[in-house]
Amino acid sequence: MLSSYGRFRESSMALSRYINTKRPVCIQFGVRQESTTPVERTRFSSPARPGPIHPRPLPKTDLPESKRYGRLGIFAAAVLGFTGWGAFLLYATNMERLSSSVTVHVIRTLKNNPELQAHLGHPIKLPPAVGFGDPWISGSINIPAGHVDLSFRVQGSKMGGTVYFTSIRKEKGLPFTILRFKVIADNGETISLVEKGSLEL
Repeated sequence: MLSSYGRFRESSMALSRYINTKRPVCIQFGVRQESTTPVERTRFSSPARPGPIHPRPLPKTDLPESKRYGRLGIFAAAVLGFTGWGAFLLYATNMERLSSSVTVHVIRTLKNNPELQAHLGHPIKLPPAVGFGDPWISGSINIPAGHVDLSFRVQGSKMGGTVYFTSIRKEKGLPFTILRFKVIADNGETISLVEKGSLEL
């Protein structure tokens, strides 16, 4: 009987050692018990190697040329803009002189002058300027300051010539006095058209 008790005790101790070694996770009375079984950790024989490093791409050699061409394009656009604005100012100023009452009066006098028609031919016209399409009137017209100085081309059936007209006003309220009114023909002949009296503007 004593030997049977000894075998039972050895079996109980072996079972206890087995349970203590495994210790499975179980749920008892709503409480979660975790297993204390040691976790085997993976060991690496060598440290991790870094991934491949790709070199930074070098800038292309045509980038400076692109910047240079861009600057040249901006400069060309600025030059074209200023040129167009200057041409517009010239055109507007010429149209202002052409439509002035002084210019209209002078042109009317030229077309109706028999002496000028005999030299240049009939009819007398104002030829259009190259690039503008309208006659070009040089000089200045300043009615408030009392000063008018004009020159422009005329063309007849025989030849052309250049008209010169200068008139001043000595005092405000007085009529303009004609100082110069002549046409120099292309053959060098001068036709004086100075009228006696004054010019009402």
